[in-house]
Amino acid sequence: RPKLRVVLCNLSTSAGPDGGLIDRLAACPGVFLDVAMLEGVGGIGKLMERIPFERILFGSYFPFFVLQSALLKLAESELGDHILRAIAAGNARRLVLPDG
Repeated sequence: RPKLRVVLCNLSTSAGPDGGLIDRLAACPGVFLDVAMLEGVGGIGKLMERIPFERILFGSYFPFFVLQSALLKLAESELGDHILRAIAAGNARRLVLPDG
């Protein structure tokens, strides 16, 4: 199913015993990840070293997590306007409306 798109929500970037799951998922172009479970300073930047930013989605896991925490992940990552807009909304829009 080459056109299949899958969004993995709340996946820890250390998923799996060796953390290699993220790297295997990065090889699948239809797999998207959200940032709700990212921990640590520069988490989004570190994730971008493993998967293209075009497949990273903003996620907060609100109301179970504090929304401000997810917003701070975006702010502290120093992504630049283009990447920030893509992760905050553009990638999700493109995922839902691929021709839009």
